[in-house]
Amino acid sequence: MYVCDIHEKYIGKAPNVARLNGIITLVFVVLALSLVPIYSGAVSIINLLQQLNGLLSMPILSAFIVGLLFRNVDARAAIAAVVIGVSLYGIFTFVWTPAHYIHLMFVTLVVCIASALLINRWVYGEREQWEWGMLSAKPASGDC
Repeated sequence: MYVCDIHEKYIGKAPNVARLNGIITLVFVVLALSLVPIYSGAVSIINLLQQLNGLLSMPILSAFIVGLLFRNVDARAAIAAVVIGVSLYGIFTFVWTPAHYIHLMFVTLVVCIASALLINRWVYGEREQWEWGMLSAKPASGDC
C-alpha cells in the first residue's frame, strides 16, 4: 500500500518494489518491537487497545462534531484541533494520567472542540455560527 499510494505518487515514479517492500517491512517490525514495553505493562490488552484508540478517535470525533454543529469554521482550525487533541491525549496516555482513560477521552473531546472554535476565531478571524438554530427557525406566516 505504501508503494502504490504514497511512494509512487510523492517520492519516486519507478521504485524498486522488492527492495522498498523490504525496507518498509523492516520499519514496521522495528516499530512493533518498540511497542512491546507498552503492551507488556498492560493489565488488560483490551483496555490498552481502547486507550490507544483514543489517540485518534476523540480528536476526529471533535472535528466531526464541529462540522455538524457549526457553520463558518475553517477546516484548518479543525485540523489544528485534531493535532492538539492527539498531543494532549498522548500526554495523558504516556506521560501524566490524572484520571481513568475514558474520562480523559471526554476531556480531550471538549478541549478539541473548544480549540477548533478558538483557533477559528483568533487565528483565522472567522465567527462560527450555531447550525441548529438555523434549522429549527420556523418560517414567517404566509411563507411556504
